[in-house]
Amino acid sequence: MRIDRYLELKQFIGEVAKMRILHHRPTPDTMEYLERERILIPRLRLRYPDEIERRWFNDERYGWEPVGTREPDGERWHAACALEEARQNANLRRQRADPLDHPHPLDHPNREWRQFVQYPKRRKFVTWNHFKVRVGEQNGDVRFKADTVVTYYSSWQLLLFLECHRMGVHFTGNTDGWNWIEAEVPEHWRASTSFEPIRALRKFAEFERQLDAVGNRGVQAALSR
Repeated sequence: MRIDRYLELKQFIGEVAKMRILHHRPTPDTMEYLERERILIPRLRLRYPDEIERRWFNDERYGWEPVGTREPDGERWHAACALEEARQNANLRRQRADPLDHPHPLDHPNREWRQFVQYPKRRKFVTWNHFKVRVGEQNGDVRFKADTVVTYYSSWQLLLFLECHRMGVHFTGNTDGWNWIEAEVPEHWRASTSFEPIRALRKFAEFERQLDAVGNRGVQAALSR
């Protein structure tokens, strides 16, 4: 299991898949559902304004007519570019070595970067489809950019995912010939509910700040907030 306090969504899903606890690889829809239900909430999320996303898209791709307002030169534009450069450089360094040995720009983000940092636990849930940004148009074809946010998880949340997988009501019965489309559970099937995952989730929530600070050089600062 990769120990890192900044696992991006694809990395987190990849680590879950390595555990081989599910028959199928989890999807972003799975993670969105867990966030919506407030069961497994990302540690933080980077989200840049639509105007910045449009400018990045139009600067990198030719042939698309701009749609909507693009970010002009200014403090916000330069702050976003600086944060992205620092983040990408940190990713390269941490891929080659133990990520716990290298600081991350989001450990102590510069003041001008904080406007782009969101803490989902403190915010009302927003459907991930809402993150799409209309960025361009070509021959009547409107282009939307979906990957406009960077969602981060901590590695300890992999253990939380295990508990989520155990949560719920489980039925035991013969599914041969069962009409699963109607989803009606036969009365003679046996049902069982495990309360251990609930206790585990509460414990994780109790020590969340300490777990998030693992490997962080600013651990004392994090614990004293």
